[in-house]
Amino acid sequence: MGNDITRDDLEGEIDAILHPEPDEDGALNLEYPCRRLREEYSLDFSYMNTSFYEGCSMHKYSRLSPPDAINVHTITSNHDVPTSLFYSALSILGDSIIKYYEPPEYPPQLHFYPPVILTAWSGFESFVRYKSELLVATVPTISLDIRRYLQELSPTINSNGSIKETSRYYPVLDRYAILLKYGYNYCVDKSHDFWRRLTKANDLRNHYTHLPIQEPRDLNTNDVLEFLESLFLGIIVPSSHLQRTLLLQIFHFYDMWNSLRELAKSISEQPFLKGWKKRDNYIFHCNFEGIDDDRFPGADDLEQIKRFHKKYHTDQTNKEQA
Repeated sequence: MGNDITRDDLEGEIDAILHPEPDEDGALNLEYPCRRLREEYSLDFSYMNTSFYEGCSMHKYSRLSPPDAINVHTITSNHDVPTSLFYSALSILGDSIIKYYEPPEYPPQLHFYPPVILTAWSGFESFVRYKSELLVATVPTISLDIRRYLQELSPTINSNGSIKETSRYYPVLDRYAILLKYGYNYCVDKSHDFWRRLTKANDLRNHYTHLPIQEPRDLNTNDVLEFLESLFLGIIVPSSHLQRTLLLQIFHFYDMWNSLRELAKSISEQPFLKGWKKRDNYIFHCNFEGIDDDRFPGADDLEQIKRFHKKYHTDQTNKEQA
């Protein structure tokens, strides 16, 4: 996008994308897949050509909960958590587009893009958790082993023979594959493009939650856009294959993403010190107990610093003469 619109117009356009006008009844327009999903990915959404939209009270996939289904009441009270998180991620992306209306002279520090990634991934994880809990609560034939896997539980046996369930971590994409298999009889083809993209998105998310000891990386607008689309397609593609929508509003979010994509400029955010040319020695913050004072002298100890410089220059001289 060039600067062919003013900043005020840009803000208004993004506000209209994130806060679409309701219809005459005061409700959001019904969600329907945008052209890109059909033309770019050849997905079939014929199941949506019906008088009763999925999620309405007359649709075959809308269920009536009895008063005593307390666990279902609790679970469904959280039904909007995944969508709220997805929306928050898109809102942050919108803020970044406005902020970078005038591209900065130098690469900006990490500011908008990591929060987009971490918030959107939280939306995906909460989607998998919500659907898993609802599956366990409503399908009585789910085996105990599958229930424990989806709920990330593991049995432990005490010395007196009693069994207790304790938390155990299982990767979210593994749990998603199991959810699809036992909730929808859908076996994931892990060579499929949508699954490979989910795996790649997971790797990017892991970079910021399990920061690797390696050269710092920058994060480009295109990285973020691809990441978001990968998450949305991870829900939309199985929906197309199964001919049912796995997460209501997912098509609204994809539409928002597509509209924001057309307004976004290519900007790279990066750690502040990435590419910084360090001197032979420099000061860094490190406050552990038991630090090697000879190798890493404290900046407040002049005698240690003198010994440090003397040793350093001696070592350099020896290297040059070797």
